[in-house]
Amino acid sequence: MHVHLGSEITEVEPFRVLVDKMYEYYMKLRTEYNYTVKYINLGGGWGKSWEEFPIDELGNLIHKKLCKLPVTIIVEPGRFIVGPSGVLVTRVLYRKGKFVIVDTGMSEFIRPSLYGSEHPIREVKHKSGPEGTFDVVGPLCEGGVRVAISLHIMCDCMIHNLVIYLLSWVQEFKAKSSRSAGGWR
Repeated sequence: MHVHLGSEITEVEPFRVLVDKMYEYYMKLRTEYNYTVKYINLGGGWGKSWEEFPIDELGNLIHKKLCKLPVTIIVEPGRFIVGPSGVLVTRVLYRKGKFVIVDTGMSEFIRPSLYGSEHPIREVKHKSGPEGTFDVVGPLCEGGVRVAISLHIMCDCMIHNLVIYLLSWVQEFKAKSSRSAGGWR
């Protein structure tokens, strides 16, 4: 048996319902149809690990309900594991009013523009400069080039939790060459 519950699920309750349904279905197949299920694949969909997904609670739930069955349990943690494993280092090109313009934009990192997502950003080394918060934007003349909103940032920085997006989404945009895949760490 295999299910796909969804993506970016950050609470255990949907999985609790899923595990109960899988158990009921397993028992129905076994008792009413004399069919033996060998594998139960609960899929993935777990929220990214930097959002403090309650993985221990999910593990206990699976163990309590399904591990007593004579089946192999499969899970697909995907981005829960690899999500926080990459950073993109970007250079501050200049500041203009309440904007910090960096050398990374939609062509390297489209996710904030496309989905309105936010990623942790940390300065590489601190430089002195005007106090305040700034919108961090890329160098392209596009309405959706915002990388981050309202940050206190003065210098070159690292954008975290990106590996699952960067290598697959890098593109040439408005004739701006993207960094090569070999440059991502």
